[in-house]
Amino acid sequence: MSKLLLAATSLDVTPPPGHRLDGYAARTAPATGTADPLRATLIWLGTADDPGVLWLTLDAIAVGKELVADLAAAAGAAAGIPPAHVVVSASHTHSGPSGWTGEIHPVIPAEREPELADALIAAVANASLPRRPVTASWRSIEVVGVGANRHRKNGPHDNTAGILALHSSGGSLEAVLFDFACHPTTYGPENLQWSADWPGAARDALAPAVVGFLQGAAGDVSPRFTRRGRGAAEVARLGGLLASRVREALGGPGLELPQSAPAIRRTTITLPVRDMPAPEEAASTVAAAATAVRNGLHTTPTPDTPTALHTPPTDPYAGLRTGLGNATGGTLGGAADPSTGAFGAVDDATGGLGGADGPSTGAPGGANGASGGAGGGVGDSSGGVLGGVLGGVDDPSGRIALTRLDGARGQSLMAAADLPDQLELPISVVTLGDVCWVNLPVELFALHGACLQADSTHPITRVIGYTDGYYGYIVDPSAAESGAYEALITFFDQPTTNTLLTRTATFINT
Repeated sequence: MSKLLLAATSLDVTPPPGHRLDGYAARTAPATGTADPLRATLIWLGTADDPGVLWLTLDAIAVGKELVADLAAAAGAAAGIPPAHVVVSASHTHSGPSGWTGEIHPVIPAEREPELADALIAAVANASLPRRPVTASWRSIEVVGVGANRHRKNGPHDNTAGILALHSSGGSLEAVLFDFACHPTTYGPENLQWSADWPGAARDALAPAVVGFLQGAAGDVSPRFTRRGRGAAEVARLGGLLASRVREALGGPGLELPQSAPAIRRTTITLPVRDMPAPEEAASTVAAAATAVRNGLHTTPTPDTPTALHTPPTDPYAGLRTGLGNATGGTLGGAADPSTGAFGAVDDATGGLGGADGPSTGAPGGANGASGGAGGGVGDSSGGVLGGVLGGVDDPSGRIALTRLDGARGQSLMAAADLPDQLELPISVVTLGDVCWVNLPVELFALHGACLQADSTHPITRVIGYTDGYYGYIVDPSAAESGAYEALITFFDQPTTNTLLTRTATFINT
């Protein structure tokens, strides 16, 4: 009988100061130091005669196509397995370097810095990966208070953490691979220090086990309405809260998984890039958004009253296509229940490319956490467009208007850019017993994660984003209809989004 073998290590890959951070276009200065280390974590699970899967999780905003190829080759060489058995995932921290992967979107121009990328790749290639027998088990647990939907109060959010636990034959916890959906945006653009944000704090709190973190369907989920401030103390609080729930789950019985190696299947889905508006139309959208900010004309937030969970439609994507269940109700027959705390509060502008939600003072643009934004700055604080707007009051409807201006400016940049006609998205499915991880190179909205889970024939399905590439946001119908920040800078329209989900669901069940 084959034995399940584990090799696991966590590498400190923190760059030196003096390099540009990624995640907020508002930042105008390079990194000055390190708040907490950035790590590349390798968890390799296989048997003596089957290479299985090696998960490489990285504290980065994203992993572009070139970086993925380099890291998969390096990790494969360290383990002595084909690169196709390596899955590379980014945590999406907004306090990592842009130089590892370079430009991930026209909204925030950046260049790959060979000295940084080469150092990272060399560290992975030189990783020591001795293997030892383990047993694998699965748990999941609800985590309330770390993330919430950032657009609509009672909007969709999967607030469960999925936990793969790997124990030695003597019973000690050797490694944990867990997933959770929430932007790591506790630090804002005022921060100039490297940080893994709350995923790093959760990792540290679960030591001495080696801990890998996988980011879920977090496109519209963040800690904007759960955090109590910015800085190291809040990072530790949110990470500690998540870790305490994971530890609680680990303290109880889990689902025993087979002693066979995990299996991986891959495919590529080619999708057309949406038609961008003409430059004149894009400029008009920017002007209208700026006027709305000046005049305080913004969309009223979705009502707070939750609706009852609806019965699953015959077509699992009907809720997505018609907008059913995408604002106040449960998604797809109970994927999110407002009574469990699965839903968050109204509108967050953190995260995303160039994401707004900066500090109320100091950074360009200033007001109401709206500093930064797409295209490198959202206005002159002395010019009246954003400076002083709302007087620093944390008004959700004001944030909607401000972030829409960010998105409008980002869309204008995309309209002027030489975009490809189509993009090729690598999709992979990893299975181990009843557990299935579906990996996509995008920022899925929470509703999409619920759609894929509902349509999967696997008993347990976890939807992972930011993996093996990066191709921006995949937005739900509500965001598309309202012209939300993410909808303005997405590469894909709604019919194409439906194609991605349908083809991914088919591949999951193949």
